[in-house]
This record gives sequence, C-alpha cells and structure tokens, in this order.
Amino acid sequence: ELVQQVLGLVPRPPQVAAAAGTEPATLWGETGQPHALSGEFFGRVVDIKFFPEGDRLVTAGSGGLSIIWSAASGMPLLQLPQGHETRLRPIVYEVQIFADGERLVTLGSGATGIIWAASSGEELQRLSLLPGVHFHRAVRLAPDGERVVTGVSYHWDDPVVVWSVADGGSLVEVRQPADW
Repeated sequence: ELVQQVLGLVPRPPQVAAAAGTEPATLWGETGQPHALSGEFFGRVVDIKFFPEGDRLVTAGSGGLSIIWSAASGMPLLQLPQGHETRLRPIVYEVQIFADGERLVTLGSGATGIIWAASSGEELQRLSLLPGVHFHRAVRLAPDGERVVTGVSYHWDDPVVVWSVADGGSLVEVRQPADW
C-alpha cells in the first residue's frame, strides 16, 4: 500500500508535525519529544498546516474532516463541519491558512473550496467550481488575502481559477491551450 506522508513546520517555537497513512499525526516540539494528536480522527491525514502564531495546527483528510488542534497539548480545539459533499467518499485535499490566522480555506471533494472562520468553524464563503470542472486538488492564497487560486487536477483541460475572497466569485479562469 502506498503511504502518503505529510509534514507541517513552524519555526518559532520550533515544531514539526507529521502523519503517514491512517496513523494519528505526531508533533515534535522544542524538546524533541513526540506526542500524538489526541481525540478521534477517522481516515487518512492528507495535509497539515500550522497557524502563523505556531499555537495551532489544522489537519485535513479523508472522511471530509478538517480539525484544528492545540500545538501545545495536541488536543482538538475545533472540528470544521463536513462541507465537502460528494457522491463518492468525502475528502479534504488541502488546507491553507490566511496570514491573519483568523480564516482558512479547504479544498475538497464535491468540487468546492470553503473559507472558514478559524475560531468558530463558521462557513464564510463557498467557492463552487465552474460547470464542467472535474475537481481541483491544490489551493493557494494571494499575499494580500483577497484572492484564492485553485487548480491542478487529473483532467488536463480543467482550468486554474482565481477567486474573490469577498464574494466567492470567479475572477479569472485560465485553461491550457487545446494543442498544448
């Protein structure tokens, strides 16, 4: 079985988080002593990111789950609602945290990106992919926090899309030339 390993890193205080397969994510802090994230997490962790302050991290994965954890204790602080519906199995492919640490965006099955309030788990904005787009697996934030870019799928003809954070609308859609 292919085991995907995911890593997260924050420089101050120095911390690393890692997960592989269906095992719980593990944190290493300044002491170098590992401790597993506590609580229930069902399925595979496919992404881990630390918040800018280094006090929290978020995991994303199969089952459509995204969980915000305390970096100090390894205890869950908030489980985001399962917002990535699909006819198949739900999964959150990637998560990015805004520079202010107050919002995050998840990209998952059901062809959706969702911007969440990091303190409450409230859905702030839904980025619904355009008709005919199969799905995207990567999300990035513009440095100013006003735009989100999604792209990279298994379908060569799916576009890269730039979204407005303010209203969730598609600002730019870039497709590969047909003869590429």
